[in-house]
Amino acid sequence: MFHRYGMRYYLAGLKLENSGIVYGSPPSSFAKGIAGAECPGNGRSFACLRQNDLGAALADGPGNPVWFPGPFSGQTYHNAALRNALLDWLGFYDRRGSMAEHKPQTFANHTRFDPAFHFFLIPVFAAALIFSLIHFFAHFGHSSWRGNVHAFFLMVLSAALLTLAFKTRLYSLKVQDRIIRLEERLRLTQILPEPLRSRIPELTEDQLCGLRFACDAELPKLVEKALHERLTRRQIKQAIQNWRPDCWRV
Repeated sequence: MFHRYGMRYYLAGLKLENSGIVYGSPPSSFAKGIAGAECPGNGRSFACLRQNDLGAALADGPGNPVWFPGPFSGQTYHNAALRNALLDWLGFYDRRGSMAEHKPQTFANHTRFDPAFHFFLIPVFAAALIFSLIHFFAHFGHSSWRGNVHAFFLMVLSAALLTLAFKTRLYSLKVQDRIIRLEERLRLTQILPEPLRSRIPELTEDQLCGLRFACDAELPKLVEKALHERLTRRQIKQAIQNWRPDCWRV
């Protein structure tokens, strides 16, 4: 969501697709100055969900400078440059600079692999551990004590690197789950009627992580079902009729 003042724009918040909640962003002092000095009371808001929408929103005329805070603070961009920079910052461009193609997210395809982690780090560290074990036991008793100590420490180092890779991944997932728990509790507070609202603390972290894929319309019934039947994360996902994509997962 953006606010426009004169010929300048600044980010006002984020609104997820299929959700009625807007996550507001506090205006910077520069944006407040624009609102007060240039055209007070004439700011307008609009949502930019796709590349074409964003291009149309910013295409007020060639060469009109616009301003965007955050990672581009203090810099002025022309419409096309701002559009590309913003889309790149939000993750809509792949490494080749073109619009990344995404299939509609469903229960069947919402899980995904991280190539750098699953197909590089883990195989390399696992292979290193296996070869260090083979090296240690193949030379144990046939090498000097220095060679045995060297082989042993290679084995320990390989095991430590593999453990580090897994623990780093698990820490990120745990932080993500805690953020999802907070986001969903805020969303449920605004959507659920009483007495379901008072039962939000009864939902487990696992259930809240599953409920994030449910759209606002079916959320109350799904929450009630999850509480009464003690549904797991997977069962909640399978019960969702209108899938709400989450493309920002680690």
